[in-house]
Amino acid sequence: MSLPGRPAPGPSKIWVNVVWALLVLAVVAPIAFLVNQSVTASNAERATTARERHAVAYLAALAPMTSELFIAQAFAVRGGSMSFDDLTAAVADVNAVDRQWGDELRTHERWSALEQAIGGVRGRIFGDADEAVGAYREVVSQLLALHDRVRDQGGLLTDTDLDAHYLTETVATELPAVLTAAEQYANALVLMASAGPSELTEAAAEALAAADAVTEGVEAISELLELAVAQTGNPALGREMMNELDAFRQAVEALGAAGSVLRADAAAVDGRRVAVRNAGVILQTKILSTLDGLLAARADGLAGTQRALTMWLAPGAGLAVVALVMTVARRRGSRVVEEPDILDETPGWGPPPVPVRDGAGPPLLVGAVTGWRGRSPAPGPERTDEHAAR
Repeated sequence: MSLPGRPAPGPSKIWVNVVWALLVLAVVAPIAFLVNQSVTASNAERATTARERHAVAYLAALAPMTSELFIAQAFAVRGGSMSFDDLTAAVADVNAVDRQWGDELRTHERWSALEQAIGGVRGRIFGDADEAVGAYREVVSQLLALHDRVRDQGGLLTDTDLDAHYLTETVATELPAVLTAAEQYANALVLMASAGPSELTEAAAEALAAADAVTEGVEAISELLELAVAQTGNPALGREMMNELDAFRQAVEALGAAGSVLRADAAAVDGRRVAVRNAGVILQTKILSTLDGLLAARADGLAGTQRALTMWLAPGAGLAVVALVMTVARRRGSRVVEEPDILDETPGWGPPPVPVRDGAGPPLLVGAVTGWRGRSPAPGPERTDEHAAR
C-alpha cells in the first residue's frame, strides 16, 4: 500500500530490457533462419550443378577417344596398319581430365583399366579378323563401363530438370551403345564377306543381333531427344538437335542397307561405318555442348538468387533491429520520471518531525501517537539569566 501523494513504483528496468531483447530476437531469428536455409540449399544445388558440369566435360573428352578407338578397331579387323598418334593424343586428353576430376567422380580405377586395355591393343598385329574383334571387345566393354561411371557419379541421371535428364540419358547411355553396336554390325559384315561356309552362320547371327541393337538404340535416341525438346524452356534446343539427329539416322539407314547383300563389299561397309561414326560424334558433341549450356545457365541463376537473398534479407534484418532500437530509445527519452514528493511542510498528518515544545500543543507522547507536528518556535532574542529568574 502506497502512501498518499506517492506514485506506484514502475516495472523493473531489467524486465523491460529483457522484453525488448526478446522482441528483437523474435524479429531477427526467423529472417536469419530463412537466409541460412536458402543459402545452404543454394550452395548445395550449386555444388551438384558443378559436379554435373565436370561429368559433362569428362564425357566430352571421351567422345574423340571413342571415335579413335573405333577407327583403330576397323583397321585391325581389315588387317591394315595405321598411325596411332591421334589415339595417343586422345588418351592423353582423357588422362588429364581424369587427373582433374577423377577424385570427385571416382573414375580412377575404371580409367586405369581402360588405359591398360588400350595399351594392350595399340600397335598390335593380329593374326586374323576374329582375333582383332575379340581383343577390341574387351576395350569397348571397359569404355562403356567408364561412361556409366561418369554418368552415375556425376549425378546426371538424377537431374531434376527433364530436358537435362533426357539429354544425359541420350549422350551418356544410348548413343555410346548405338555407336558400339554399329561398329559390331560393320565388323560382322566384313567377316561375312570373307567367311567360309562354316563361319558364315555365326557371322550372320552376330550381324543380326547388332542390327537389332542399332535399330532399338536409334529409336530410343529419337524418343529421348523429342522428350527433351518438349520439356525444355530453350527454344533453340529443338532446331539444333533435330538436324543432327536426322543426319545420324540417315547414316545408320545407309549402313543397314549395306547389309541387305549377303556378302557386302568391305570397302562400301567401311565408308558407311565412317559416316555413322562421324554423324554420331557430331550429335554427341552437340548434345554435350547443349547440356553444358543448360547447366551453366542454372548455375548463373542460383548465383543470382543467392545474391538477391544477401541483398534483401540481410539488410531487412538489420533495418528491423535499427527500428526496434530507435523505438526503445524514443520511448525512454519521452518517459517522465516522477520522483516522490518532499514531505509537506504544512501542518497535518504525516511523519512527525523532532518535536520542539514551546508550551503549546499536546505532550510529546500524545503528539507522537496522534501525528501532531506542532509548530516550531518563532525566532526571538536569546534567553538570558535575567529572563530565567523572572
